[in-house]
Amino acid sequence: AAYRDPAPLRWAQLAAAPTPALPLLGPALRRQLHELPALRDGLSLSERLTLEIVRDSERPSAGQVFAELTARREPLPYLGDLMFRVLLRALLEEPGALLRTPAPELPWERQPLALTAAGREVLAGRRYRLDLGAPERWVGGVCLRAGTAHWALDEQDRPVWREDPRH
Repeated sequence: AAYRDPAPLRWAQLAAAPTPALPLLGPALRRQLHELPALRDGLSLSERLTLEIVRDSERPSAGQVFAELTARREPLPYLGDLMFRVLLRALLEEPGALLRTPAPELPWERQPLALTAAGREVLAGRRYRLDLGAPERWVGGVCLRAGTAHWALDEQDRPVWREDPRH
């Protein structure tokens, strides 16, 4: 019930509690909490790591980014290639895209990636991803919609309510 609650407070409490019978439960729940947007930039951990890999590499392909993410950067790997492709599509195709590819006709894993100006701004913390028109998505029972008040994680990884900046 805590995981599907529209407020992630009980989920965060469960993630922090010791579970000797299920020792991997806490780390898995904590990692999943990091798919909520960060208060400073609106990025999930997977999104931030993806953008950082693109920033730190010379025209990497989507496949190279996925390999780097899963083999080296992701603290608790869980994304398969299809879920990564969904994440990537949102970063490429949304209004205010954070990534671009000059070769969308190539198979997705061979497409070269680069940050857009908005991607650089968000990664630097000067813009907030959900204020740019990101598609609706769910993390557990938490619905995230662009331009609306929503749950986010603060610098101490605590869930906090972020008010709609337009009001």
